[in-house]
Amino acid sequence: MLTAFLAASFIGCAPQPASITFEGEPLVTVNTLDALPLKKANILDKAGKPIAQPPKITWTVTPETVAKLEGEKAIKPLANGEATVTATIGTVKGSYQLVVAVPDKIEVVGYDATKPIAVGSSIQLKANVMAGMKPVEGQKVMWKTTDDKFATVNNGKVTGVAPGKCHIVANLGALEARVEVEVVMGAEGPEKVVKVEPKGGKAEAAKPGAKPAAKKTAAPKK
Repeated sequence: MLTAFLAASFIGCAPQPASITFEGEPLVTVNTLDALPLKKANILDKAGKPIAQPPKITWTVTPETVAKLEGEKAIKPLANGEATVTATIGTVKGSYQLVVAVPDKIEVVGYDATKPIAVGSSIQLKANVMAGMKPVEGQKVMWKTTDDKFATVNNGKVTGVAPGKCHIVANLGALEARVEVEVVMGAEGPEKVVKVEPKGGKAEAAKPGAKPAAKKTAAPKK
């Protein structure tokens, strides 16, 4: 009897949870399906002070099609989407959002097929990493060319080497996107040598665009 009374008295005097907060940002975004730890919960009393020995927390994740609890300390992402992670003690609740955004597509942009790359010139391509219809930032994309005789690529910068066609490929894990590029000579093409036959029969070299000398004709006799 005395023990029960003392225990009840202790519980009545102990600080009671009034709110639950979480460390860090209220939104957690993950780009893999690897399990991650639950955020640390802070149990506060009515005065906003942490409770040293709070009651046990009950965790839930909804919807479970996006993520589920894994044991008592981790969450297992399952599919792209947004889930709510809730900590509950009695009638007191606190929650944070979990966004699962696993890349499922890459788009290569920056090349206009109507404008081939000139030999020696460069263009900058960009790889848009997507999770459904949403972009995923901070992903390390690997670039390669299918034939460096025609074009090289360095971090998305494509440089024309020789006339021809090849594919520029962007990779992120098992995801791949490619674009065919065409390399041509410059707009004016290579310099050509034009032979001009002067009076006397000796050929002379002239630069492109040079006009041959006009032939003199005798005026008609009156």
